[in-house]
Amino acid sequence: MEEFVHQQNLLFFRKKLAETPHEAQRLQLLKLLAEEEAKDIGASNPPYPPLPSHHRIHGPAPANAL
Repeated sequence: MEEFVHQQNLLFFRKKLAETPHEAQRLQLLKLLAEEEAKDIGASNPPYPPLPSHHRIHGPAPANAL
């Protein structure tokens, strides 16, 4: 059951991160996602790939992103 909740949390955070244009929310989601990924409940090979680098924040958002 814990593994299922863990995987659902990962899916949820990744989905919300892809949909959220606001920098503060993205930072919070990235933190939550990193914490959930760090749990690594019982799986050495997770069924979902890591978050693509283009979804990670690499500096300030462009002015037209908001």
